[in-house]
Amino acid sequence: MSFFFGEPHLLYKEGFSYLLKTQYQAAYVYLKWAVTKGSIPYPPAFLYLGWLSAEGGYIGGRNKKQSKAYYEKAGEYWTWFKKEAEQASSQDKQAQAFYHLGICYAEGIAVEKDEGKALDYYRESAKGGFVFAYYVLGECYRLGKETEKDEGKAIFYYEKAVKFNFAPAIYGLGLCYANERSVLKDEAKALYYYELAAKQGYAFAQCNLGFHLEKGKGVPVNKDEAIRYYLLAAKQGLAAAQYNLGCCFETDPHLPQNLEKALFYFKQAADQGYRLAKQAFLDLQTRMERGEIIAWTSADVQKLKDLQRLATVLPKLF
Repeated sequence: MSFFFGEPHLLYKEGFSYLLKTQYQAAYVYLKWAVTKGSIPYPPAFLYLGWLSAEGGYIGGRNKKQSKAYYEKAGEYWTWFKKEAEQASSQDKQAQAFYHLGICYAEGIAVEKDEGKALDYYRESAKGGFVFAYYVLGECYRLGKETEKDEGKAIFYYEKAVKFNFAPAIYGLGLCYANERSVLKDEAKALYYYELAAKQGYAFAQCNLGFHLEKGKGVPVNKDEAIRYYLLAAKQGLAAAQYNLGCCFETDPHLPQNLEKALFYFKQAADQGYRLAKQAFLDLQTRMERGEIIAWTSADVQKLKDLQRLATVLPKLF
């Protein structure tokens, strides 16, 4: 790929293609190159770097400070973004340009924050078929962000993005159907979409699927699979998955207690500001220092299972 260096727009194009495939770590690398290689950065790359840093589960944890810095850098190219929209040579390029202006108004990048204008630009972008606009409109209507909540519209826009096999939108559909307060609640559909997004490596979906498998929500309990999905998400830096792993290694009677692993995952999540993990880390550390808790080994767990099995067999012998 050496021919890309010195050509920021090609690096951006490569990074954006990885974004669409949910390969966020590769996307981050190429987008970063798009603003550091060559004499002039390619401005849209700053916007997507800001988004990746804010979402965080894909690149080692959320980093709001870094996200703000990328957005501020994008603000230095406000005139470029306006020209991009005015001089777009095709519908596809104009749709992307409108989306970029929408981000600027949503985040207050070089302009006063205006959620109404942001939504208008997102809608114009969606008319041109831009996948990120579909996804963001789905988010806006699901969360009531920049507009009133409307689950029907959220599903409408998510489904348009899903046609591009866009994992965040697939996950968004899962959240819509998992909503306990919704008349559309459908546990089976929620799990279906979580699994689809999880298979693409989407950390939030992996964590939610792990939780359902751990607790037996809509599926039979499967601790091993739950741990597997938590680990996949935790490796991508998702704090919720790291916290859930900590809980499993600390208290789950089906696993050998590994308090050092529990502390490790609690600490990882706590370092990202995850409140529950901070408290869990301090509590476990204190109890261990006081000798109030002793870890079980694999042999201890096996003995317990043997005793439980014996307890079910003995009554049948008498």
